[in-house]
Amino acid sequence: MNTATMQGSYLESLSSDGSRIFLSTLPAERGERRLAFAVVLVSAAIFLTAVPFAKVPLAPVGAFIPIYQSTLAINDLITAVLLFGQFSFLRSRALLVLASGYLFTAVMAVAHMLTFPGLFAPTGLLGAGPQSTAWLYMFWHGGFPSASSHTCCSKPRSARRESRAAGPVSPSSPASGRLSSPCAD
Repeated sequence: MNTATMQGSYLESLSSDGSRIFLSTLPAERGERRLAFAVVLVSAAIFLTAVPFAKVPLAPVGAFIPIYQSTLAINDLITAVLLFGQFSFLRSRALLVLASGYLFTAVMAVAHMLTFPGLFAPTGLLGAGPQSTAWLYMFWHGGFPSASSHTCCSKPRSARRESRAAGPVSPSSPASGRLSSPCAD
């Protein structure tokens, strides 16, 4: 049974064994999983409805990219700060990696916006060449998925200790291929 106590200026939730409960450590309940699945289905339906209009050109809006990427950078920066705050309490390496991924995404969104040709200068700022924006886009959209996949695959410290206690892994075993994955410890 959870109890809430007021300590300082924040509300702290305690579990029955006295440990702190954070949203980032709670498992998703059945209703939350159903809601997430429903959101995915609605998103897929909207996407499929929009497919026939994919080749229809829209009028260009010059302010779209700066507005979109500024909003994206601010949202990712806020998320990174919140996750770094959670890390300061929990000391979870997975939270640290995820927060760093969001921070990386915020920085890359700003760099991508600054190098976008025709936005602030004819060839972009920061000494951008003809391929700078494309490469920044590739690094930007490759960095965050690797951080989030590492977060999903990382185990808590107690689980890592238990798996190491199980014995060594031979180089020919299927588990040795894990070293090349983004989930490597």
